[in-house]
This record gives sequence, structure tokens and C-alpha cells, in this order.
Amino acid sequence: MKSPIVLINRAKRPGAHSIEEIFESISLYNRELIIKYVPEYRISPINIFKNLIFSYINKGRITHITGDIHYISCVTWPRNILTIHDVGSINSSNRLKNILKNIFWIYIPTLFVTKITTISDFSRDELIKKAPWLKSKIVVIPNPVNPLIEYKPKVFNNTYPTILHLGTKRNKNLENTIISLSGIKCKLIIVGKLTDLQLELLKENEIDFENFVDLSYTDVVQLYYRCDIVSFLSFYEGFGMPVIEAQSVGRVLITSNITPIPSIAGKGAHYVDPNDIVDIKSGFDKIISSEDYRNYLITEGSINVSQYSISNVANKYLKLYNELLNK
Repeated sequence: MKSPIVLINRAKRPGAHSIEEIFESISLYNRELIIKYVPEYRISPINIFKNLIFSYINKGRITHITGDIHYISCVTWPRNILTIHDVGSINSSNRLKNILKNIFWIYIPTLFVTKITTISDFSRDELIKKAPWLKSKIVVIPNPVNPLIEYKPKVFNNTYPTILHLGTKRNKNLENTIISLSGIKCKLIIVGKLTDLQLELLKENEIDFENFVDLSYTDVVQLYYRCDIVSFLSFYEGFGMPVIEAQSVGRVLITSNITPIPSIAGKGAHYVDPNDIVDIKSGFDKIISSEDYRNYLITEGSINVSQYSISNVANKYLKLYNELLNK
């Protein structure tokens, strides 16, 4: 007999675990959920075929495709759910490449799904712009705070604060962050592989830094505990997990004023224009110099993050699963 609900994740690989952590946490709230991982993560015709066969054999009465492997929807219908976290990763300056990504990542896979979940109103609106006919299928369910993260206050080091920056891809805006920290006494911890340009900027601006690559999630959590400030100055985000993770730990957060981040972080963050180095620098200076302001942001963050508890988010998914099972 088929399992009632099967969550199928992309294949395991080093440095890629954010999606998996979310749904492994949700599965703790319903032991009937079974998690599977497709065997192959490299894209090739034979690997796609292997993943399709695996998904067909392991599909449940409801199959939830949790991200990245959208193409398996064609073998997991008639009752399946596809989570599309955001559409930023498929945008390309190359017109032909952009068309092909939209066809094979959105248009074709979504023909075969019963429901689509996405993580914010912003991501929903972006998806509807690309495929207006999907509007009736989309349900917004935010990402939860991972239960591995605990609230751990620490004494702020206002003479030499440790700043945690997560991500080195272009949208994570590490370059402007580095330049804005020039002349500010601090330790910058960077998670992600550094480019030659980023290394050169760190040297030119005399930044004291540490770099970590391919960390486990538990190791990333330890860096949250260690830092004084979380820096998340992205140019583009569908949601922004570090926002609620920083608030959950009890760290002061400096982040971008771009949609959807203010709607996610609420009053518990200092907002800056990610393109304005002067504004970013001013934000760091204000946070470091004002204890009252830091305490205000941390308190508001703790209030805000309660809506992203794992139990609240898990219940939203369970409600959706039950609706489909009862159809």
C-alpha cells in the first residue's frame, strides 16, 4: 500500500541543505510523512531518467516535491504538490536561456501539479507574472524557523563586533558589504566560497575575516551564536531565511529594504539600500554605537519571529495535505 504523503527532496550534496532542513523539521510534526531523496543531482539525460524512475516508484497518495527537481511532477501526479521557493534563480540576461528555464522549470512541470506552494506573497506575485494561469493553484506558506536554533543572548562586543554574512553569490551583495566595512573595527565571518574579486576587496579594505565553505547546518547555527550582528544585504530574495534565523537567536539584524524582506522581518531589523554603500556603513555604525537601538531591534525581532514557528508552518502544510487526501 502506498504511503499517504511522500516528500521527495533533491539529491543530497555538500553545501546544499537549506530546503532539506525545512522539510525535515516539518516531518517531525507528522510521523506519517516519509522523506525520500532522488539519487542524482547532476543534470544529464541519464540522471534525469534515474530520478524520474525513482520518483515514480516512491510516490505516495500525495507526493510533495520540495524544490529544485520540478520535472518529477510528470510522474507523481494526479495528487502532488510542488514548492517553488522563488523565481530569481531562473532569471537570466540571456533571452534564449531565460525562455528555456521558464519552459522546463515552470511551464511544463506545473501542468502536472495539483497545488503549488511558495514562501511569500512576493514569490507568489513573481510566479503569477510569469504564469498567470497558475493563480488558482498557488498557496503561500512561509518557511519556518528550524527547531535546532535556540534563543541565545550574548553580550555585544561594541569595540570589535563579529559580523556574520551568509552567502557569496552575486545577489548576496558581499562586495558592497566589504566596502562599507572599510575603517570599521570588526571581524567579518563569511559563509560561502569566495571569488577572486571578493578576496581582493577584502585585502584592499583591510578586513579581518574568516571564511567557511560547505558547512553543516549545525555548524552554521554555531556561527549565529558566535556573532554580534547578522548582515543580510541581498539584492534579491524570495524569502530570506537568515532574517528569521537571526531574530530567533537574538542577534541584531541589518538587512535590505527590498521586497519581501520588510514584510518578513517586521520592526526587528535595521533596513538599508543594498546599492548604497554610505547607507550600509551608516547602518553598521548606528548598530555598533547604540545599545538602546540594538536592544529595540532584538526585542522586536523576537516578537516577530514567533509567527514562523515550526508548529505553525507544519500545521499549514498538514491542512493542505488533508484537503487533498479528502478529495
